[in-house]
Amino acid sequence: MKTIQINISGRIPNYMFGILLPEYYEECQIAVSFASEDVETVQDVLRLLYGTVLEGGWSGIDEFKENMDMEQFKENCPLLFEFFTQAEEGGLGHYQFYETVFDMAWDDEVNLIEDDATITINVDGADVVEQQKIADFLGETEWVDQDEDPKTVKITKAFWTKHREDFGIHQDVDEFTTYKAKNGVIQLSEWISPKGLANYQTRERNVTVEHDNIVDLDFYIEADDFDLSKLGFLLFANATDFHKSAPEYVGSYLFYDNNIIRPDMNIHGDKGFSLDYEFGFKSCNFLVEG
Repeated sequence: MKTIQINISGRIPNYMFGILLPEYYEECQIAVSFASEDVETVQDVLRLLYGTVLEGGWSGIDEFKENMDMEQFKENCPLLFEFFTQAEEGGLGHYQFYETVFDMAWDDEVNLIEDDATITINVDGADVVEQQKIADFLGETEWVDQDEDPKTVKITKAFWTKHREDFGIHQDVDEFTTYKAKNGVIQLSEWISPKGLANYQTRERNVTVEHDNIVDLDFYIEADDFDLSKLGFLLFANATDFHKSAPEYVGSYLFYDNNIIRPDMNIHGDKGFSLDYEFGFKSCNFLVEG
């Protein structure tokens, strides 16, 4: 068996989805009533609190105090106040914020890989695909006609026969959409609903956080031999509307020989984080259903 490493590197947006816990929802509603006129909604309160745990959080601490009647906040919002106190002491980060305030889909983060990222493929220590932009690696892709490319159609059907329940696909296997690059790599674009996100497809109390990461995604597999025609990307059909961006969206999942590959993630930095609350176009529901 040969050891294959596929590295995808660059600025890759990462999304996490959750639901605001009811007890924190109630306190956020209360906090609005004695906040400054710039804080009008639950989202405003959450964003203020989020700012206390991000890098450079001291400015976030000051901003929170400037926009909140702290005596009223302490008396009427004990859970939020306790969290703020810990953040002020410097003991919390953004993941502690998610863990405390939200019910999060921890195992189902969504990476949106775009074609300005780079790809390198290494087999047994030697590069078989030297580092290059994914746009150059794939080149132009073409829709696969069922009658003209039975080999690729067979691969597509085998993939969905194996994974349709994992991604909430229920239509007949003859209806799938496949694109193929000149190097043989395929892209499957469907209205997928990953099983782990099923409980987060709500438009009430939903929260979406975006991590604009500078990251390495390392995918490891073993195979008798490496065949590019067995490599593919799986796309959310609605990701382009969900995340409007100049670079072209390539996929969110990588698979080889019909097996989804989960990457190791090495984050080198970020271009900033953002939080949206009950914003339809940035909800898990919109990503999955439109």
